[in-house]
Amino acid sequence: MNISYFRSSNKSELLDEANLINCTKANSLKIDKQMVEYSDLNKSLENRDEFRQMMHSLDKDDILVITDITQLSIRIGELVKILDCLFSKEVKILVCKYNLFVESNTPSFEIFRLLNQIREENNKLSFNKFGRPKGRISKSKFDDKKDEIIKFLKEKRSVSEIARILAVSRTSLKDYINARQLKEIALQNINKEIVYEKLPKNKCIKEYK
Repeated sequence: MNISYFRSSNKSELLDEANLINCTKANSLKIDKQMVEYSDLNKSLENRDEFRQMMHSLDKDDILVITDITQLSIRIGELVKILDCLFSKEVKILVCKYNLFVESNTPSFEIFRLLNQIREENNKLSFNKFGRPKGRISKSKFDDKKDEIIKFLKEKRSVSEIARILAVSRTSLKDYINARQLKEIALQNINKEIVYEKLPKNKCIKEYK
């Protein structure tokens, strides 16, 4: 089974979901199940019930598709546990940012470079320690219909028409589409050429020469 996992804590990250769609198409993968987790990036693994349930549901030879390794966790210790769990289940991970498959027999230096990426990004990012993070999007009653809404938007249907089909309030639906930036996702050219980033090289040789 191929499972796409997307973690979102603010509006700008929602556009990465379109990149995930592009990545699966480029690798000729058909997604059997989608999971979107709305949670703070600094939320600990113990408090991410949805994610842990997803981890337990994975089986041998499943492929977990993610936009970036930081989607799993921004904590090195947690990420090591997560990777150990996935590898012990013989689950493969497709990291779309680098178009890289990661599994139990992946060379260790590739894993170290991914972990080093998180260390460097953690040095750049600052998080709000109190209150609700800026731009945080809460769950919505429309989340279960999101794929259907995107499909209608791709067909160039109006918000009013979609609201009538789904038998929902036009105003509420419009707010949802705007908040989730679904038009941008739906109208993005899925078949466009994808430019993958190169996995950052280890800087230790230069730093400790």
